[in-house]
Amino acid sequence: MMFYKNRNDNGKKAFGKRFSAALLLLCLTVQLMFGNSITVNAAEQPQPVALLLFAWNGIGESGSLMTLDLSVSGTLNSGAGVSISENGSIVAEDGTPVGGIAVADGQILVSLYRTDGDFSLKLANGDDWIDYGINNIRESGAAVLALLPGQELQSVVLAEDRLYRSYTGLWYYGMGLNQGMLAEYEGQ
Repeated sequence: MMFYKNRNDNGKKAFGKRFSAALLLLCLTVQLMFGNSITVNAAEQPQPVALLLFAWNGIGESGSLMTLDLSVSGTLNSGAGVSISENGSIVAEDGTPVGGIAVADGQILVSLYRTDGDFSLKLANGDDWIDYGINNIRESGAAVLALLPGQELQSVVLAEDRLYRSYTGLWYYGMGLNQGMLAEYEGQ
């Protein structure tokens, strides 16, 4: 992995401890902010190098917490396309794992095992759009906490400047991740 370049085993262990502590802090922060908890079973997954936690507290047309959907697409530096597989993993075209997704009420945690590429992330309220024909993503209260390689924890409130409309009329929030840095959304 590029992130571990020029590190010895002690550096990897220290990073792993810092990363685990940051992940715990991230999950606890969301629990305090939104009252929902999310669990991550790190023993089953490769070590993530980046985390993006999408969280919201908006109430949908059904009267319950909105159910938002996240799509991830992109291209690795090697030219391989990236997408979400049927089991919820983020994979390259050849099936190589690039990341994982964990979902809980009001939260989606994206764990990336590599960031060498350009990724597009879209957060939408497809349920209310399908069931009621309402584009109410603006009322979701959605925010993102990002822990990226070599950077401090970042908080991004999803607002009008990140709002886009698909060709079908569905409004969604879009954001980009380029070489491990938050970037403008340039997706479809």
